[in-house]
Amino acid sequence: YVVNEMTQCATYFKEHGKTTWTVDAEYGLPTEGAALAVISRLKLYSARDLYNGNSLYNTVKNPTTPDFPELSDQYLFPQTYSNEKWKEAVQAAKAVIDLGVYELHRDASDDPYANYLGITQVDWNKELIWTTGYASRAIIARRTTPTGVKTKKGGNGAAYGALGPSQQQVDAYAMDNGKYPITGYEIDGTPKVDENSGYSENGITEFANPFLEYLSKGDTYQAKYYKRATRNMFINREPRFYIAVYWSDSYWRCGPGKDDYVLCNLAKDGNSNTSHDHSRSGYLVNRFCDHTASFVNNQPGNMVFPTFRLGEIYLNFIEAALEWEKRSRDSQYRTTAMEYWADLRARSGMDPITEVYPEATIDQLIELCRRERRIELAFENHRFFDTRTWKIAEECDGGKMWGMNVETTGSGDVTPDSFWERTVFEKRVFKKQHYLYPFTQTEISLNKQLTQNYGW
Repeated sequence: YVVNEMTQCATYFKEHGKTTWTVDAEYGLPTEGAALAVISRLKLYSARDLYNGNSLYNTVKNPTTPDFPELSDQYLFPQTYSNEKWKEAVQAAKAVIDLGVYELHRDASDDPYANYLGITQVDWNKELIWTTGYASRAIIARRTTPTGVKTKKGGNGAAYGALGPSQQQVDAYAMDNGKYPITGYEIDGTPKVDENSGYSENGITEFANPFLEYLSKGDTYQAKYYKRATRNMFINREPRFYIAVYWSDSYWRCGPGKDDYVLCNLAKDGNSNTSHDHSRSGYLVNRFCDHTASFVNNQPGNMVFPTFRLGEIYLNFIEAALEWEKRSRDSQYRTTAMEYWADLRARSGMDPITEVYPEATIDQLIELCRRERRIELAFENHRFFDTRTWKIAEECDGGKMWGMNVETTGSGDVTPDSFWERTVFEKRVFKKQHYLYPFTQTEISLNKQLTQNYGW
């Protein structure tokens, strides 16, 4: 039904010359590309394990009732696995790409930091297909800016600094050589490290934070803020890591001035952990703040949030192509998929995945694609749905959530050594019935024929 509706929308927009935005006044309006992007995501989700022959749901059906004979005993989910769904997902993603009106955002300098940052920093750039509109960054800036910034800089902008990634998300990023350092975890949470990645969990090295260095535009005066003794676990990581993740004992850029940097301590009683407004994991989301805007003076800047963008469509194509090939032995899409993947990684200063892992099997490539998606689309509202539709949420979204030891006591802007200890900050429960929400009792009471979701 939804595909049919979106197809009609796409046809209408195409006939009226609205394949994408052509003048400024059209920014944010629906287009042919937006309708096709909805279909691409829908087809991908439909091909994944949750909705493709899932044994939890394949016996669920409507009740028998004389009031609705045509719907009686109708199965509500596919009974068997269909590989054809992956081919449909490939074609749906290709339909968006073949419009030829979108391109991965790249700065004129092709600097990897400018490229990736620009996805949310450059309004209405050519990668955006559909957005939630042009709005102030104030809400997300308040929730990600460390409270120590407000304490030191004053002004009239609030800073809550509590929205942070888990240690598992931090560990997901690759090294600057393209290799993924953490391959799994022991039962006690100790990471399993790929010794060939160059990653080290412990120790300190003098290191220049490349994102802060980029923001300083090479100003040698500001080197005192971006070049400092840094925990080895944060050095030599890929560019997207530094744009997305903020860690304690590093400077937060909070304005356009040459001294608009604040060193923050996320340990208990530190300058950025003095109330309930603090990160529970010991990290903050760094990506969506405009670090050159004077947020502390209530000037957060604006942002166009990417609901659909070409980077996602590339990843949709890659995943579907690999899954199709795995089951059909048909490699017709492999070359194109690898070209898209290489382009996506090159935009962020990364070597092609086939060069980093030249011996990767098809199963390994699928897993690497999932990791790429987790990183490239970080904090863009995809991971929640990805883990569920891949049917891996029991593993990823349940159990122990790890971070640094934010309960250890510090003071001022000095992060204590005891902070750098992997610590469980919460335990989550995810059971099989959690893949789908239940219908409320109100709905069940209103509609006696409604079939409740699995396990509820």
